[in-house]
Amino acid sequence: MALNLARQLRFHRGFPYRYYRGTHHHSRYIHNTARKRAIDELLGEGVAKPEGIKVLSQLERLSVVETELTILTKTINNGLGRIESWIKLMATFGSGTVLFGFGTLAYKVIVYDITANKEMRDHIERTTAASERRIEEKLENLKLSTKSELDNLRLSMELNIRK
Repeated sequence: MALNLARQLRFHRGFPYRYYRGTHHHSRYIHNTARKRAIDELLGEGVAKPEGIKVLSQLERLSVVETELTILTKTINNGLGRIESWIKLMATFGSGTVLFGFGTLAYKVIVYDITANKEMRDHIERTTAASERRIEEKLENLKLSTKSELDNLRLSMELNIRK
């Protein structure tokens, strides 16, 4: 399993131990059989080894795999930490925006209620003042008309008495 993992890790881009790789191309450019053959040659399996190629023991291979796993684990943890910080940032600004929106809404409602209440009072005062004036004018007109009718009645009585 460790050897298989080492084979998988070996051809990933950015693998720091470049002297293990057969070429500097990405793994998708190498056919599976060619990749396996190159790995087998580098690991010392199969074809005779030319001089200058380092063959690693099993402990060295495991240490390489362990270091790669620690590097990848650290990278993943850093990535998760960054994602977590972004989530915290978005939650903070999102909740702040929502609270600011509700605060603004509450302020506008309160201010609108105060102005609407004031406008309603002014409207009621104007309406009652206008209706009072109309009622007073009607009463005055009725008073004048009754006075004129009473005067007419008195005159007619006087005329009837003189006749």
